[in-house]
Amino acid sequence: MKNGSDFFPLGASHAPYLRAKGPDISEWRDDLEKMKMLGMTCLDVFASWHRLEPEEGKFDFSELDYIFRLAGEIGLKVSVVLGCHIGYGIYPPRWIMRGYRNGGMVDQNGCRDVDGTYAQPCFEEEEYRACAERYFRKLVKRYADHPALMQWIVWGEATLSRYCWCETHQKMFREYLKQQYGSLEALNQAWGTEGPSGFESFEEIYPPKKQYRFYGYRETLDWQDFLDRSLTAAVQRVNEWVKSEDPNHPTTGEFWLPEGNSSGGGDDIWKLAKTADRMGLSIYNKPSWSCAKDMDLISSAARLNGKEAWVIEVQGGTRIFSFGWDEPYAPSADQATLWMWQFIAHDAKGICYWTWRPRISDLEGGEFGIARRDGSLPDRALEMGREFRFLQTLAPDLLASSRSVPTAILFSREAEHLAAIDRIDRADKSYYAKSVYSAHELLWRGGFPADFIGEWKIEFLKRYKVLILPFQFCITPQQADALKQFVADGGTVIADFQLGSKDGRGYCDSVIPGFGLSEVFGIAEDEILNGEKQFFTLEDGRRLFINLYVQTCRLRGAEPFGFFQGKPVCTRHAYGKGTAIFLGTVFFHRDTWRAHRENADFLYDLLHSCGAAKEVAFRPEGNPEDSPELPETVVRKMENGDRIVFLLNHCGTPVSGTIRLEGADAACVTNLRTEEKISFHETSGAVEFPAAANAKQCALYRIGVKK
Repeated sequence: MKNGSDFFPLGASHAPYLRAKGPDISEWRDDLEKMKMLGMTCLDVFASWHRLEPEEGKFDFSELDYIFRLAGEIGLKVSVVLGCHIGYGIYPPRWIMRGYRNGGMVDQNGCRDVDGTYAQPCFEEEEYRACAERYFRKLVKRYADHPALMQWIVWGEATLSRYCWCETHQKMFREYLKQQYGSLEALNQAWGTEGPSGFESFEEIYPPKKQYRFYGYRETLDWQDFLDRSLTAAVQRVNEWVKSEDPNHPTTGEFWLPEGNSSGGGDDIWKLAKTADRMGLSIYNKPSWSCAKDMDLISSAARLNGKEAWVIEVQGGTRIFSFGWDEPYAPSADQATLWMWQFIAHDAKGICYWTWRPRISDLEGGEFGIARRDGSLPDRALEMGREFRFLQTLAPDLLASSRSVPTAILFSREAEHLAAIDRIDRADKSYYAKSVYSAHELLWRGGFPADFIGEWKIEFLKRYKVLILPFQFCITPQQADALKQFVADGGTVIADFQLGSKDGRGYCDSVIPGFGLSEVFGIAEDEILNGEKQFFTLEDGRRLFINLYVQTCRLRGAEPFGFFQGKPVCTRHAYGKGTAIFLGTVFFHRDTWRAHRENADFLYDLLHSCGAAKEVAFRPEGNPEDSPELPETVVRKMENGDRIVFLLNHCGTPVSGTIRLEGADAACVTNLRTEEKISFHETSGAVEFPAAANAKQCALYRIGVKK
């Protein structure tokens, strides 16, 4: 759903908040006027159930009414955050807790999960759900026609940080199993392959209390899938309540992305992408490559479903105590706005900072504000305002532009679950999730844009020229069939260690690559060797570093081009109209390539040869290649064919050099900050021009093409 405006939705969170005290209501007008002056166009506010309905059936909307009236008068749009996190509204009113017959969520040991005076009701309990539905419908109906309303944020940071083992959930799990297997006999047959089964009724079955492999793959994987489906259904339920009362304003789900395996949290991003009109990201203080990765993951999932991606929360001010002493962070104005530009370059259609001014109470009291505690503006806020106002001058062009992405990284939720159960991914070491995220970082460092893809339908796969399969040890037969068709139709796949070793239920195939992919890659596994801190030798004389394992190959038609102890480990195979490339080690994991430039250069050369050459590149003058933060270039194409090039300088020092843009028949190049025309020259189908950016800043250029 498009926002359909000529302004860029940019704002900050403001009172009323969910659980904390905000600035006095007498100061709100001054806050919103300052937000407007800085170039902001919207704000996020929370609808707190315990404040809006303090007594059953008695509502007090006075604060929300006032903030809506102020926003309308000042010319700002309002996003209403419904505050869902674990349950509906996080803090239901005291009358709910007092009268709620089940008392609260139940932990895996059967104890009521009561935190002090606060009891969170189970969000699947009928009585609680009915009260929540009535409250949300009342809220939405009140503001659905307000001219200042922009969107509803239907769930905040959707994940299951804890789960309820109450009788309702146990019953739901049994119903899920009945739907999955159809009969107790079928379940016994499936579960009985790994341990004692022989259940005489579904009532004998209880959810696993731990995610541990010796419970048996089938029951644990079913439980993880059930958690994913449960959270997705809950978010979808709230979305439906909202849309039934207000079909005209978009809904947005808010999600945060961990740096490791998230199995067990219910947050299957590919399922959650279907729950609301938009997808929103919550992100705090990550390095530039990780910001790009998170934004690309959210925008990829959104795009697969024809939706927009937004950033619902990004750090706007200093964090001191709130997440522990090991993580204090005070972003400069340049860093805070550089995040904004990077998110926009990676397809964000709206951005909200956390927060406008610090809250007065609670865990985050006194922290995070763009403005000072008293509402006055420091120099830092004024500097941010200059960037905000500049952004608004470019809003129509940026909102109408898009990126061209020829490469996708396959990211399987089935593999993520299995990696957690197998302890392939754990707290001290991660192979699957780390390989997936590291693959994106590797491409980002080389200037190659990459999407993620988790729905392996051929109509989605064929949008790309190259598919990368990092440590894709788990592949279902259906996914293998889609890959087989993708290659046969002319695509290229690049895979590494243990491709298709197991299916989505943890069953091993007799040949690796498994499930028909041996035919596609033209190889079969020979054996696994210890290659720790050794090297492959390529046929052109280059050497590739091995961090750990080596998977040697038996050739079944593939052409070898890399060897270890004289055995083939890197192969290329023509299949149909396409090509399948195998790299016999944990190649995409950061530990393999991070300190070894030859590994990275090898992949970049491979992508070029596969037709996934990068569209834009920045050649800096004297920039150290091993810097953890590098200048980043992103190109966006406008509907009239013009290009906008972002030069995002993540370094702590200024950079200058030359930008080369492929495939643009340029008529002019303009520095969008100065509006000055820049001299350029064309060579070999590309345009080159000088470019520079100050430390932690973004330079923007428009390349007008010949019409």
